[in-house]
Amino acid sequence: CKPSQGDPEGQSALFRTKHGQVAVVQDVYGLLIEYTNRRRSFCPVWPWRTKSREDVLQYVPYEEILCARYLPIRRHRAGLPGHLRKQHFLELQVLQRTRSRPCQWSIQRLELSTESLEQAKYWVQQIKQRLQAQAHRPRQLLVFINPYGGRRKARDVWKKAAEPVLTAGSVQCQVIETTCQGHAEGFIKGLCLQQLQQLDGIVAVGGDGMFSELLTGVLQHRHLDAALQLRLAHIPAGSTDAVACT
Repeated sequence: CKPSQGDPEGQSALFRTKHGQVAVVQDVYGLLIEYTNRRRSFCPVWPWRTKSREDVLQYVPYEEILCARYLPIRRHRAGLPGHLRKQHFLELQVLQRTRSRPCQWSIQRLELSTESLEQAKYWVQQIKQRLQAQAHRPRQLLVFINPYGGRRKARDVWKKAAEPVLTAGSVQCQVIETTCQGHAEGFIKGLCLQQLQQLDGIVAVGGDGMFSELLTGVLQHRHLDAALQLRLAHIPAGSTDAVACT
């Protein structure tokens, strides 16, 4: 199950899910996962798909994988012979989007198990390395939260919905709660060139006014070329959230 160190691509191994055995193949762009159960009555289940019946084979690009982690527990996998029931688990967290609302993401989890502790930890390590090698993945974000806007729910939205996802994706966040109008805009304008270059993006947690401050702070920055390299994001938590909904 563990490939040779000289063959980084085409690695493969067998795992189990609660629906049956799967073969997992890793390449430079993602994971190919295939149920090995080929009975006619078998209906494969993929947590990131909404259709009731799907193909036995799925390709999951690394850009759609939020994280992979080893679950430090040994549990019994029902339906296996007694000597195989104690399994080691790893979990894939995969982004799911719908065609009607592509900006709304949800996290779906697929648990893979194996009787080999070495295999479980090895695959987690390999997937993490692939994810970390993606240059477009954000690593450092500046986050502004407006705790007073809208229904005053921005702090809860960040803590319950956004922060856990970014933490799982190994993203470091500097979080600032704004205290007055213009706070975020002024803070961004005050960033030096080195600080801008260390950031991958800036996030507004609030309404359209908060996002407008971010945009203004970037467009009016004295180091405009560096500021324009930053990605801006809007996590809706205001009374009107037209930016996030369009």
